[in-house]
Amino acid sequence: MATLRQIRNRIRGVRKTQKITRAMKVVAATRLGRVQKRLFTSRPWVDRIKELLTNVMEVAEDVVIQDTPLLRKEEKGPINSVLIVITSDRGLCGAFNSNTNRFALDFIESKAQGEVELVVVGLKGKRYFEGLGLNIILQYPLVGTLGLDEIAKEIATKVIELFIAEEIDQAYILYNEFRTFLAGKITLEKVLPIEPPRKRAIGKIDYLYEPNFKEVIESLIASTFKGVVYRALLESQTTEEAARMMAMDYATENAEEIIADLTLSYHRKRQEAITREMIEIASGAEALKGAV
Repeated sequence: MATLRQIRNRIRGVRKTQKITRAMKVVAATRLGRVQKRLFTSRPWVDRIKELLTNVMEVAEDVVIQDTPLLRKEEKGPINSVLIVITSDRGLCGAFNSNTNRFALDFIESKAQGEVELVVVGLKGKRYFEGLGLNIILQYPLVGTLGLDEIAKEIATKVIELFIAEEIDQAYILYNEFRTFLAGKITLEKVLPIEPPRKRAIGKIDYLYEPNFKEVIESLIASTFKGVVYRALLESQTTEEAARMMAMDYATENAEEIIADLTLSYHRKRQEAITREMIEIASGAEALKGAV
């Protein structure tokens, strides 16, 4: 049984923790607002460059498409892949990282017929996959000397080089897409090879390519790839901060409930002690009367 002093100390400790969780909620909400603004700005830009890439490929000649390495089709047989996984550097954000890592592991196990190499963003993912002994070819902390734009550019450049060199046959990116403050959606998106769209039957548009179609389409694919990675980084960061804000909010509420329960236990135990002392006093008085 806990003593009154132990209960008081625990109440004091929970209140200190509650102050920390409340402050962390405010910090997460501030960061969420900042990164959410960047995300909502990037979404239309990425959608527009994807649309431009589709329009150019729709009117391109088949012989030109076949001559573009980034548009080559997958080979039959074992397929080697690169999986870009975006996690966080810090915890205290609920099941954000564990769900992402588990989803990535399921994907890797589904590709048993081919090799899967990893590009990991975030220390939580790095430690998880290193512990499993998986092959990580690139890893980045989110908090570092590089900004998100530089990280996206480096990842896109490296993966495209591997694809052109035919060391990999396909590339995927796995991230948490921001939906609401309560929950995000784990999204797996295939980024290479680019699937040429069906040709337009009518309304064909003629483009002028400078210096030539191959260089234009490869530059456009690289820009699209970089934009997709950059947007995925922002989506994941936004979802992370939303998850952390909600986790700290729940922790603050739970602390309030614990304090209420401990306060009730404290008063009940104090009342029991007072009642016991009164009974002992009354019993002592009766004993003195009997002795007289």
